[in-house]
Amino acid sequence: MFSAWFDGGVPCHVVVQNWIMRLGIYRLRKPPEKRKDWIFILDHTIDYGTKKCLVVLGVTMKKFMEKKCRLSHEDMSVLDISIVEKATAASVEKTLRRVAEKTGTPVQIVSDKGSSIKKGVADFIGKNSGARHTYDATHKAAILMKHHLENDSMWIGEFASSLPEWRSMLDMLDLMKGEIKKNGFRKDTPMRFEKLSSGIVLSTKRLRTLKKEIMDYIGVETAGIGDDQILLGSSDIIESVFGRYKGFSGKTPMKEVGRAVLAIPVFTGKFDAAEVRTAMESVSAKDVDDWLRQNIGESFFSKRKRAFSLINTNFENSSVKLFPENLRKVASF
Repeated sequence: MFSAWFDGGVPCHVVVQNWIMRLGIYRLRKPPEKRKDWIFILDHTIDYGTKKCLVVLGVTMKKFMEKKCRLSHEDMSVLDISIVEKATAASVEKTLRRVAEKTGTPVQIVSDKGSSIKKGVADFIGKNSGARHTYDATHKAAILMKHHLENDSMWIGEFASSLPEWRSMLDMLDLMKGEIKKNGFRKDTPMRFEKLSSGIVLSTKRLRTLKKEIMDYIGVETAGIGDDQILLGSSDIIESVFGRYKGFSGKTPMKEVGRAVLAIPVFTGKFDAAEVRTAMESVSAKDVDDWLRQNIGESFFSKRKRAFSLINTNFENSSVKLFPENLRKVASF
């Protein structure tokens, strides 16, 4: 495909990677539409190295309704990628304020309510009344299951008697997640879940307690919802985005937050040839280097390469050669 444009040659993989990074920066810098119906979905990527990466995805309520609660990568906009040494409530609030300045105050924020995110969102909402923080249904279900079974003292030989109860617990949580993911939070979600779960026999105290906890959770998240209003109830989409990001970052030599994060804006949303051309004409390789230096700093790989280069220099100048020849070749990159 490239040979016709490169006189028989092809660009190396690093060049193609740089093109992706340039498009990623262009899309990250592209100002979102300012409106009153943005939904923010945010989470920290799984730790790589010493840094934390907070990603804020956005989708409008209009788009969410058009897609009937079923979102895909192409429906999302990457509103911000923030990389910090330590994730704190202050860093989360700062990011949300920066994003809201571009988009307007969101109508809803969805997250797993991790400690730093929960406090940061609460502080942001305290200064921006109107936003609503929703607890992702998938994480809530996992927390409920953990709460009931983490300290269960049953031995293997006694599992048989508990399996029906555990099956009923899983069935109830699956019904909760399925309803919320497919239909969102609505005014009638409590009634819908009650109807769906009516066939589960609450034969133990723990099952009755779990049912109450689920109803309490649904009650909190649906409080104040209007007759025709639907809210997003799951942040699964951002977990899916992270999974795809790991596919890119997994090919890097060192596991850390690095240049691969710029691929996230590329595989979310839609773009065409015209946008790619504009990106290539307006964002240079130097812009990529500047962004990486300002937001990430020196990578582990670069530090290791520099360290081994120093070792090699000292080795060449030393009269006593301590490194075997094969290690010298590996370290020289």
